[in-house]
Amino acid sequence: MDNQQTNSQKLVFYLMDKGLSNEEVAQALADVAETALEEFTNEAMTFFTDEDKKAIEAASSGVEANDIIKNLYEERTQKKADEKLEQLIEAHATSYMSGTDSTTSASSGISQQ
Repeated sequence: MDNQQTNSQKLVFYLMDKGLSNEEVAQALADVAETALEEFTNEAMTFFTDEDKKAIEAASSGVEANDIIKNLYEERTQKKADEKLEQLIEAHATSYMSGTDSTTSASSGISQQ
Protein backbone atom coordinates (compact mmCIF):
# COMPACT_ATOMS: atom_id res chain seq x y z
CA MET A 1 0.00 0.00 0.00
CA ASP A 2 1.29 3.45 -0.93
CA ASN A 3 1.69 5.69 2.11
CA GLN A 4 2.15 8.85 0.05
CA GLN A 5 -0.38 11.49 1.02
CA THR A 6 -1.73 13.92 -1.50
CA ASN A 7 -1.38 17.59 -0.76
CA SER A 8 -5.15 17.69 -0.29
CA GLN A 9 -4.89 15.07 2.44
CA LYS A 10 -1.99 16.95 4.01
CA LEU A 11 -4.14 20.08 3.96
CA VAL A 12 -6.83 18.32 6.00
CA PHE A 13 -4.30 17.43 8.70
CA TYR A 14 -2.74 20.88 8.51
CA LEU A 15 -6.11 22.53 9.14
CA MET A 16 -7.05 20.06 11.87
CA ASP A 17 -3.71 20.73 13.58
CA LYS A 18 -4.60 24.43 13.54
CA GLY A 19 -7.73 23.55 15.53
CA LEU A 20 -10.34 24.11 12.83
CA SER A 21 -13.71 22.41 13.12
CA ASN A 22 -14.80 19.76 10.64
CA GLU A 23 -17.08 22.33 9.00
CA GLU A 24 -14.20 24.81 8.62
CA VAL A 25 -11.95 22.11 7.16
CA ALA A 26 -14.68 21.11 4.71
CA GLN A 27 -15.20 24.74 3.70
CA ALA A 28 -11.47 25.25 3.17
CA LEU A 29 -11.30 22.14 0.97
CA ALA A 30 -14.34 23.32 -0.98
CA ASP A 31 -12.67 26.71 -1.47
CA VAL A 32 -9.49 25.07 -2.76
CA ALA A 33 -11.50 22.91 -5.17
CA GLU A 34 -13.55 25.89 -6.36
CA THR A 35 -10.43 27.96 -6.99
CA ALA A 36 -8.89 25.08 -8.94
CA LEU A 37 -12.07 24.66 -11.00
CA GLU A 38 -12.14 28.37 -11.81
CA GLU A 39 -8.49 28.24 -12.90
CA PHE A 40 -9.17 25.14 -15.00
CA THR A 41 -12.17 26.78 -16.66
CA ASN A 42 -10.22 29.94 -17.44
CA GLU A 43 -7.36 27.93 -18.92
CA ALA A 44 -9.69 25.65 -20.88
CA MET A 45 -11.54 28.60 -22.40
CA THR A 46 -8.35 29.67 -24.18
CA PHE A 47 -8.62 26.54 -26.33
CA PHE A 48 -12.26 27.02 -27.32
CA THR A 49 -13.82 28.48 -30.43
CA ASP A 50 -16.71 30.93 -30.39
CA GLU A 51 -19.03 28.02 -31.23
CA ASP A 52 -17.69 26.09 -28.24
CA LYS A 53 -18.34 29.07 -25.98
CA LYS A 54 -21.90 29.39 -27.30
CA ALA A 55 -22.54 25.72 -26.51
CA ILE A 56 -21.28 26.27 -22.96
CA GLU A 57 -23.46 29.36 -22.52
CA ALA A 58 -26.48 27.44 -23.81
CA ALA A 59 -26.07 24.71 -21.18
CA SER A 60 -29.15 24.22 -19.03
CA SER A 61 -27.18 23.98 -15.78
CA GLY A 62 -23.78 24.57 -14.27
CA VAL A 63 -23.20 20.83 -14.15
CA GLU A 64 -23.96 20.50 -17.86
CA ALA A 65 -21.68 23.46 -18.64
CA ASN A 66 -18.86 21.88 -16.62
CA ASP A 67 -19.31 18.60 -18.50
CA ILE A 68 -19.14 20.42 -21.83
CA ILE A 69 -16.02 22.29 -20.73
CA LYS A 70 -14.31 19.06 -19.63
CA ASN A 71 -15.22 17.25 -22.85
CA LEU A 72 -14.11 20.13 -25.07
CA TYR A 73 -10.88 20.51 -23.11
CA GLU A 74 -10.08 16.85 -23.68
CA GLU A 75 -10.91 17.12 -27.39
CA ARG A 76 -8.82 20.24 -27.90
CA THR A 77 -5.80 19.36 -25.75
CA GLN A 78 -5.76 15.55 -25.86
CA LYS A 79 -5.30 15.70 -22.08
CA LYS A 80 -7.55 14.33 -19.33
CA ALA A 81 -9.58 17.07 -17.67
CA ASP A 82 -9.77 15.20 -14.36
CA GLU A 83 -5.98 14.85 -14.23
CA LYS A 84 -5.53 18.57 -14.89
CA LEU A 85 -8.09 19.42 -12.21
CA GLU A 86 -6.34 17.16 -9.72
CA GLN A 87 -3.01 18.87 -10.49
CA LEU A 88 -4.60 22.27 -9.88
CA ILE A 89 -6.25 21.14 -6.63
CA GLU A 90 -2.93 19.78 -5.40
CA ALA A 91 -1.15 23.02 -6.35
CA HIS A 92 -3.75 25.13 -4.54
CA ALA A 93 -3.61 22.87 -1.48
CA THR A 94 0.15 23.38 -1.39
CA SER A 95 -0.10 27.13 -1.78
CA TYR A 96 -2.81 27.25 0.88
CA MET A 97 -0.52 25.54 3.38
CA SER A 98 2.35 27.88 2.49
CA GLY A 99 0.07 30.88 2.92
CA THR A 100 0.35 32.04 -0.69
CA ASP A 101 -3.19 31.25 -1.81
CA SER A 102 -4.77 34.46 -0.58
CA THR A 103 -7.98 33.87 -2.54
CA THR A 104 -8.70 30.66 -0.69
CA SER A 105 -7.67 31.84 2.76
CA ALA A 106 -9.56 35.10 2.43
CA SER A 107 -12.75 33.51 1.15
CA SER A 108 -12.79 30.92 3.93
CA GLY A 109 -12.11 33.49 6.60
CA ILE A 110 -9.30 31.39 7.98
CA SER A 111 -6.21 33.11 9.27
CA GLN A 112 -2.98 31.47 8.18
CA GLN A 113 -0.03 32.07 10.47
